[in-house]
Amino acid sequence: MIFSIIGAVFVYIIGALYVIDIISLTWNSKEMPSPKILTADLLIAIDLFLCGSLLLIFSYGTYDLFIQKTFTDSEKDMVIMSCPFWLRIRSVDDLKSLLLGYILIMLSITFLKQAVTIDYTSAVSLFLFAGGIFLIGLTYYLTHKR
Repeated sequence: MIFSIIGAVFVYIIGALYVIDIISLTWNSKEMPSPKILTADLLIAIDLFLCGSLLLIFSYGTYDLFIQKTFTDSEKDMVIMSCPFWLRIRSVDDLKSLLLGYILIMLSITFLKQAVTIDYTSAVSLFLFAGGIFLIGLTYYLTHKR
């Protein structure tokens, strides 16, 4: 749990340095970089921040499930009431579904980054792109169906 918090802070620092690097390269260059490249770089930074959030939620979830059980029921109810409703983790299945949502968002951002950088030269590539969008939508639908 402690190492996931340290990893999250490390990933946040890497993401912040990546954004600072993007800003400095854009500011110091003679001409504006390509919008495709700039968008892809910013999507990588967003992906890094989401990865840090994933690690923090994992560490909070493991703390809430395994360590906080030593508190009394009234103390635990006070902590549960103070956290946001989407972060209330009562079982391992709640933690898994929350982490799965973050992983799906990260995969969607990676797909979007690839979709921005690829040149579509034929009808087949556009058809495969539309198929990828359909599969992402189907995945979201099946995970939130319940």
